[in-house]
This record gives sequence, C-alpha cells and structure tokens, in this order.
Amino acid sequence: MKNNCTRDFKVVLNISKNEVEEGESVNMSCCHHLPKEHILSYTWMMNKTPVHTGNTSFFFIEKTVSDHKGLYTCAVHSLCGNYTSGPQSVTISSKKSHAPSLYHQSYTVLCSKEHNATFLLQDNRIIILVICGCSALALVIIMGLSMKIKMHRDKVKNKQRADLRQQAMRRAQNLQNGGLPPTPTKAP
Repeated sequence: MKNNCTRDFKVVLNISKNEVEEGESVNMSCCHHLPKEHILSYTWMMNKTPVHTGNTSFFFIEKTVSDHKGLYTCAVHSLCGNYTSGPQSVTISSKKSHAPSLYHQSYTVLCSKEHNATFLLQDNRIIILVICGCSALALVIIMGLSMKIKMHRDKVKNKQRADLRQQAMRRAQNLQNGGLPPTPTKAP
C-alpha cells in the first residue's frame, strides 16, 4: 500500500434520480477521496454484473428502458486497492400515456344492424383463412414444380451418362478387335 493511501477509504455512489420513467436519463457519479494519480479504472455494475469499465467516475444512461432497473454499484480500482460503493436502486416506470383513458367513462355504440359486427369479425377470419390456404397451395405448387425440374435434369444427366458408357464400351470393343469396327454378320 502506498504512503498516502487511506486505510478506511470509502466509495459513495450518487444517482441523479432513483425513480425515472422510461426514456428519461440517469446520471451516476462515483465519489471518493483517493488521489487521482492512484486511480487505475472504474467499474460500473448492475445487480453485481459489470456493465462498463473505464477511466471516468461518471456513468450516464441517456434513455432508460425497463432493463435498466436494478441495484447499481461502482468500484474504484487503484494502487491503494479495490473499493466498491454500497448499492443504489434505480426503478424504471413505464411512460405515462397522455391519451385520454377509456376506462371509467361512459360510451354509447350504435349499430344499424346487429349482425354486422359479427360478420366483419368472421369476414376477417375468412380472409385470413383464404390467404393462408392460398399461400399453402402456392408453396405446394412451387415445391412440385421444383421437384419436376430436378427430376427432368436428373433424367437428362442419366441419359448422358448412359450414352457415354455405351460409347466407352464401343471403343473398348473396337480396341479388342484390333481397332476395326465390328463386322456385321450375315443372316443364313
């Protein structure tokens, strides 16, 4: 331990707001009395998991989301040792809607025909079923056509291979006959 290191060194985490709405910012600072020249780095942790390590004693979350809620601590890594602050809680609440609430208010809905609302709901279901059915049919047709094309290509390749085999056999027979073409046999 260095001469000017304090044995009862303490780190304190200061947070601008412990309770924020989603989208708001949060500023945190890691306060201590250790000489600056002894500081190696700072580690910022959320729920005991490191989220940032660097050389600044400030941590800033520009736009908070629900995943930012938790217990935050900061650790100072120095020539005098490693020191961690006590935890500070950050709570994130969902953003309040400025739209008027429909709850606890009275509304009257008028329909000229009672079955229209049901028909529209069923009609949407029918449209979805028709779209799904057509998509499935198109997929089956595409797969069938691709299989037919593949089978045709395989048939052409097999025919080419058979032709090449026959040519190779004819050449081999010609070589066995001394390079002469086969002699036709006369019928008796």
